[in-house]
Amino acid sequence: MKDFLHATLMPGDLEIVAAALDGWSRQQSVARNMPEFEMAASAILNLFREGNRDLTSLQAAIARHKWLSVDMAGSPTDQSAA
Repeated sequence: MKDFLHATLMPGDLEIVAAALDGWSRQQSVARNMPEFEMAASAILNLFREGNRDLTSLQAAIARHKWLSVDMAGSPTDQSAA
């Protein structure tokens, strides 16, 4: 648990998380100043820390995530286009 919470992220790690978050926010039409963006950033960072360390596996984890995989209108969305 300590490693999960205190893991140091490298610049390449942050690029992967940022790319996944940007793709999600474009697909969902969620702006950076919206509360949903901050919640998604937290969730995506946790998915990365759980072992989804490349963009493809992180996008797949986002597609499986209950909240991240539902658009703001409440219908399931396809994350493979991100």
